[in-house]
Amino acid sequence: MSCKIAFPSTQDLWDKVSRDFSTYVLNGAEIIPESNEHYVRALMFAMQQEVLMYAEQIVREQDPRTASCDSLIDLAERDGVTQAGATPYRGYVKLTGTAGTAIPQDIQIEINGQTYTSAQVVPAVIGNDGVTYLYVEAVKPGTENQPTATSGTITDPPAGINETVDVMGNFCGASDAETCEQLRSRYLEYLRYSPTAGINWILEKAGEWPCASAVYNAKEYCKDDNNCRPGQVDACECANTLELYMMFQGTFPCGLAPDCIIDEANRWLFGQPQGYGNGQLPFGVCGRIRYTRPVFAEIRLSGAACLTGAQIKEIQNTLTDYIANLPPSATLYLQELRMLIYQIAPQQRIGLTIIPYTDGEGNETGDHLKIDRCGDGVPDCDYKICLQSFSFTDTLAPDEPCVG
Repeated sequence: MSCKIAFPSTQDLWDKVSRDFSTYVLNGAEIIPESNEHYVRALMFAMQQEVLMYAEQIVREQDPRTASCDSLIDLAERDGVTQAGATPYRGYVKLTGTAGTAIPQDIQIEINGQTYTSAQVVPAVIGNDGVTYLYVEAVKPGTENQPTATSGTITDPPAGINETVDVMGNFCGASDAETCEQLRSRYLEYLRYSPTAGINWILEKAGEWPCASAVYNAKEYCKDDNNCRPGQVDACECANTLELYMMFQGTFPCGLAPDCIIDEANRWLFGQPQGYGNGQLPFGVCGRIRYTRPVFAEIRLSGAACLTGAQIKEIQNTLTDYIANLPPSATLYLQELRMLIYQIAPQQRIGLTIIPYTDGEGNETGDHLKIDRCGDGVPDCDYKICLQSFSFTDTLAPDEPCVG
């Protein structure tokens, strides 16, 4: 954890130097005014004050809010923000002359005493109607000398091209070089900028729903392609929709909200109809928060003969928290559970088994939880593994010595 640097005041620094000198040099004796010790103390104070002055300056120069112009330019360039230079006036002029006459590529035009050159590739010849339009820009950048004339002249016009050109409307686009304060404002705005419609921003925005404890990108956990379901998504192509999971740990059992809550959250987040920016998300963004169902599992631990009661309780609490925060459709890996147990009981070899659980009331939730060949629990899409119970085998009776 870092703390804000607090620089001492001049008096506090003087008092500190006096105390330190008295303690470490004079064994606690007072410093006699105008003595040698008095001047040594003053020199030490001046040296520390100079160091602190440089330190304060370094801190200021590393903060874009207070940095000098040169330091600000360096700071901004590290993030790809460069000081903008002056830009010239640009606009269109009409050339007239004999059809088919070649136009010099380095043609120059004078308007209000300022020289303009072509800002794009110059047409090869005058058009069949005797007219050609050029996009030109001032040689000198900046907002001075804005062209107000309605016409200009070609410098050294070639035969077949009239010397006078017509200025088409107002010229635009000129700006002066960016000042340091303008750069500072633009750089600070850049640092404050947070892009919208990115997945991280969307997850954060969805997490503002009341009591939502976590929001996940469902496509990271559920790999099925059945994302287009009638009545769930409108105004967008299904392939382009967002698929989210929203959890409510500490509010609903297993953190899973009723469907009516998910429906309301969908309307709030995506709007209705979707894709028109009527919700919290920008125009063109649509999708759904998916309904999620629980699937229950029992965790069996064997070889726990030498675990103490405190270790058993800590293992239960740790695994309970871990499984509670497991996202929907996410696999429950035995190796991750073993690593959690190892941090609590590193000397014990504990066996682990995940058992799908059926509640005995006709809710065959175990059908949606498969145990793969590695013993990991793999739920179906849109199902979240919830902990039903623990069971420990080979535990010690009270006061029984551990021999295993």
